[in-house]
Formats: sequence, structure tokens, C-alpha cells
Amino acid sequence: AAVPVVISFPITPPEITTDSLPDGTYATSYTKTLGATGGTGTYNTWTIAAGALPPGVTLNTSTGVLSGTPTKAGVYTVSFTVTDSNTKTSATRSYTVAIGKLPVTVAASSHTVPYGSTTPAVTPSYATLVGSDTTTTLNTAPNGAPACSTTYTSSTPVSLSPVDTVCSGGWAENYTFQS
Repeated sequence: AAVPVVISFPITPPEITTDSLPDGTYATSYTKTLGATGGTGTYNTWTIAAGALPPGVTLNTSTGVLSGTPTKAGVYTVSFTVTDSNTKTSATRSYTVAIGKLPVTVAASSHTVPYGSTTPAVTPSYATLVGSDTTTTLNTAPNGAPACSTTYTSSTPVSLSPVDTVCSGGWAENYTFQS
């Protein structure tokens, strides 16, 4: 007589294989594809289990692709799961992503003054602001706006011309200042 034989195969849930997420920079395109192995069939749904992606970056829940342009610098912690075609869900995997500030160049205004003139006002100018950002988007707290100074005085000998101008200080949520 024939004896029925039942063969069963354990179905293991998928496992997220991405070791880490790359850091990014404010206002600079960001892309990363999450990876997984195991499970059955295709990976149907990627989800954010906890935390949040940087503002401006989204998760394609069908493909596991993270993409976008970060709109705010900072450090973000986010956790993902993936579900396979048998509705088995992976363990949660957590990541930290640092979105760095974008360097903005601060330069002092240039002045030509006759010998013996009073010290001119030296004002900063900014290069590399992006998108709709303007100097008014530069938050002046806690260090104040970048300030510029000069070594010129009305008694500076002509032989020391030109004199140095320097800009320093400043703070902004999405920018670092460099001169």
C-alpha cells in the first residue's frame, strides 16, 4: 500500500542586507537602494517601521529605493521592514543618516580708498546658496551673522596696500561658513 509522504519546507522571512546608509548633504541629490535576501517570491512592500527619513527623501515602497533631495541638515534615525509575496515580514533594521550642511563661501566686500580715508564698512557677500535660499534664510543665532573686518586704518602706510579683510563667525541650519 502507498503511504502518503508530506514534505514541508520552512518558509523563512526575508532579511534586510543593507549594512548602512550613506550620509548626504543638504540640497544635494540622495539615492540608495535597500537590499534583502531570503523569503519567498518578490519583496512586495518596504515600510518605515520607526523614525523618519530626512525631509525631502522618500522611500519607494515597491522597490526599496530611497531618493530625493534633502531639505534640512541633521541626523536622522530610521528603521525599515520588508514583506515578501507570502506576507512574511523581515526583522526591523535601523539606520542613522547624517545630512551635512552645505558650505557657503563668505567673502568681504572690496574697497579702494584714498590714503588717509576713514575705514570703509566691510560687508560679507555669499556664494553657493542654493534653490530659493537667500541671505535672509541664514539664521543668525547663536553666533550672529558672519562679520567682516579689515586691518586698514586711516594711518595705514601706502606700502601695506592692499590690506587684509577677513570674514568669520556665523551659523545657519543648513550651511557651514567658509571664507
